[in-house]
Amino acid sequence: MITTDDVRKRLKEVPFQPFRIVTSSGEKYEIQHPDSVLATRRVLYVGIDQPRNPDVPDQATHVSVLHITDLQPLSETSNTIP
Repeated sequence: MITTDDVRKRLKEVPFQPFRIVTSSGEKYEIQHPDSVLATRRVLYVGIDQPRNPDVPDQATHVSVLHITDLQPLSETSNTIP
């Protein structure tokens, strides 16, 4: 089971390593910068990048920590998912 602490550890890694959050419904969120996620005990607020300016999220969504099934490094998975 993935916990908020697992996500926070990924966000605090130095140097930061981009990763993908995968949920039980199959949704995927690519985390390119640690500031794009606000982690609370039960919910993650994830910034959704806008194509024209990926440094500033255009909007945010919330992800229940209970539904996170995997945290995947982007360097290993970027070529396997279309």
